[in-house]
Amino acid sequence: MGRLLKIELNRAFINRLFAAALIIGGVLAVWQVIDRVIPILAGQDSYLEYPDKAMLAPGSVWDIWMGVDIFSLQSYLYFLLLPLLAVLPFADSYFSDCKTGYVKSVYTRAKKSSYIFAKLAAVFLSGGTAVVLPLLLNLGLTMMLLPSLMPVVSGTGTAIYDRAMWAELFYASPGLYTALYLLLIFVFSGFLAALALAVSFLVENRFVVLLGPFVLYLFIFALCSLLNVPEMSPMMFLNPGAPSGGVRFSVVAAETLLLGAVACGTFLYKGIRNETY
Repeated sequence: MGRLLKIELNRAFINRLFAAALIIGGVLAVWQVIDRVIPILAGQDSYLEYPDKAMLAPGSVWDIWMGVDIFSLQSYLYFLLLPLLAVLPFADSYFSDCKTGYVKSVYTRAKKSSYIFAKLAAVFLSGGTAVVLPLLLNLGLTMMLLPSLMPVVSGTGTAIYDRAMWAELFYASPGLYTALYLLLIFVFSGFLAALALAVSFLVENRFVVLLGPFVLYLFIFALCSLLNVPEMSPMMFLNPGAPSGGVRFSVVAAETLLLGAVACGTFLYKGIRNETY
């Protein structure tokens, strides 16, 4: 199991598609800094020069980094494309391994269950990492340019209201709030990547495997919007800026666990029972 896991992790993290996902996410992360953060940095001195702005809170990391900047195009695109960034690195690898006959050579040297568990772990970890690393890049760059002032309710850039999930934590400990959201994003992204593994058993086209989680992601968003509960869609509740207002953590946890159970359970069950010829 350990040797197979090492091999699968190397395949997942050292490939062009993983690099492509990081580049796409990184471009959005840097673009947001140039477009949104630097202009705020340039205007910081005005808060000291003009007495009439003395009551306004200056720009802070926690108000403007890409994760909470719900008014930026870059943040919108990032959370729209999140499923694609998650699946791009390695989520179609089981489908490809079956088509190329790679699994046959593996099964002659190792247990099928060991390969399936190693594959699931590698896909989950690569999917979560590909999504979270660009966010960390953006957060780090923003911290280099703006002060990490405690957020205030009256701040002009703060969009997190009292109904938002973990709102009290945001105003008490924004660093912990951000860390918990990044963990949530990592886990959910990993499960989205795992969902592509489950889709591998249903279709005969690699691109459909990759697009499956993205289509489901958009469908849930459209359905929740139609039912006037957009905050219950992953596209909304994964955003630390809480663009749709409040959602209970129990709802987020239930959807995350359901996705994980369906994605991982289906792949483990079908993968171990599936006969490879």
